[in-house]
Amino acid sequence: MTIPESLAEYIDKANKEKFIELVRNEALYNILIEQIKIVSQLLEYRLIKLREDFSKSDRIQKYIERFRAEIDYQLVRMYRTRNRIFHGAAFDLTISGLASSLLLIVNNIINIVLFEMSHYDELNEILKVLLKYKYTYVQHLANLKGDKRNLLDLDIIISPFNIMWP
Repeated sequence: MTIPESLAEYIDKANKEKFIELVRNEALYNILIEQIKIVSQLLEYRLIKLREDFSKSDRIQKYIERFRAEIDYQLVRMYRTRNRIFHGAAFDLTISGLASSLLLIVNNIINIVLFEMSHYDELNEILKVLLKYKYTYVQHLANLKGDKRNLLDLDIIISPFNIMWP
């Protein structure tokens, strides 16, 4: 798929503001959808679903809670597997299966940490990156509840350190 010139500036991993603008701007979004239809109906469906999921604060909250439940489930599963291995009841498990599951999680974490540390000067330590994500998660949940239900502040997503240390 070739990205049209008019959309190229909006699709950049380092510029989340532009991507959010692309998804919110109806005309630009329609151009993107038309290009994606040519390539894959599944990708088109995924983008439409993603836009719907992030259109309202209650949907964002459900999405985050569902994702957290998935992570909790995986952590519990890993802990149970660890217990089986260390307590000698792991005859039915294969090391390659365990390693591939763990590798996926560790790989994602390392990619996020490396990206953050290479793109933001204030994130020069791993602990700061982890604190950013923890703070962002807590702020998202706080903004999605109560009187602020439809007032999600995108600055929390884009640059949480501006909120913590102005």
